[in-house]
Amino acid sequence: MDGGFIRIGSSSASASQSSSSAAQVSSNNIPPHLICAICQDIAIDPVVPTADKINRLCNHFLCRTCEETKRAHDQMQERAITCPQCIKNYTDSLPDEDMARKVQDFVQNHPGVFDRKTYDDLVAERKESIPLTIQIYKTISENADNLSTIKDRVQKMFSENNTDDKEIKRILFSIIRSQLEKGNLEAAKKLVHLIPQTIGKCLLSEVILFANF
Repeated sequence: MDGGFIRIGSSSASASQSSSSAAQVSSNNIPPHLICAICQDIAIDPVVPTADKINRLCNHFLCRTCEETKRAHDQMQERAITCPQCIKNYTDSLPDEDMARKVQDFVQNHPGVFDRKTYDDLVAERKESIPLTIQIYKTISENADNLSTIKDRVQKMFSENNTDDKEIKRILFSIIRSQLEKGNLEAAKKLVHLIPQTIGKCLLSEVILFANF
């Protein structure tokens, strides 16, 4: 645990790695200072919390997609909207233009990490995921007493939306993190099995470890 939130699948990249490094960069070692605290992926279209639509509440940024889906989920649960790191209450978000420039530069300099997609492509792709993510949250809430159906229904949603593996991983990381924070360990375990490739196996170990902590 770090700073009041659970870090799931966090990057192991060195903070000292410079942008001019010739070393290969994969989707699993994006520099930590560019990572969204919720989905643990690069913070595309980053935003920061605000309580007055003018000033930053704190300096903790999130990718816009995670912030919007988190806010919608908190509202569905009729609970205060809080920063996942400092837990301060907020009501809206502001663009983090400085962080956005850093993220854009990274995307431009490492096209292979993002399947040759541009920054604007990634922004559009994530916006399309917002309704899907909110629907998954609703599915989990509506089936809280019947967890065996969650995995099949979520898997069907991804299939019907033709969601690619990287976006599936990002969406599930954000939702699993939320379920762990709420103590819904069984729901988290069900969702872990939908994460593509070996990433899911690594995360499952973390979920089991947390469950026995």
